[in-house]
Amino acid sequence: MTHQNINLSQRKRLDDMLRVDHAGEYGAVRIYDGQKLVLEAAGLTEAAARVGHMAEQEQHHLTTFDRLLSENAVRPTVLSPLWNAAGFSLGVSPPSWEKKRPWHARKLWKK
Repeated sequence: MTHQNINLSQRKRLDDMLRVDHAGEYGAVRIYDGQKLVLEAAGLTEAAARVGHMAEQEQHHLTTFDRLLSENAVRPTVLSPLWNAAGFSLGVSPPSWEKKRPWHARKLWKK
């Protein structure tokens, strides 16, 4: 679906859906960036590699939504700078806590 063959109401809905989905993928990439940083710093290379693999998948999704935004002349959310910092902070925080490790790293976390 493109803007060329839809009415104004459908266009607004498409814009909103693309913007929200793009923001979600962007946030996911930033969360994984934060998790990977902490896991690498802790020497948990296997867990960091798994998180890195998930980050690559999310980056692929983000690239797809970047293209869709461009093709449909949709601007990304104005909250992107906030989402950048918040997503990274969310990623850094859980693996930094002693008892609240990310679910995908619990089995790999060794002290």
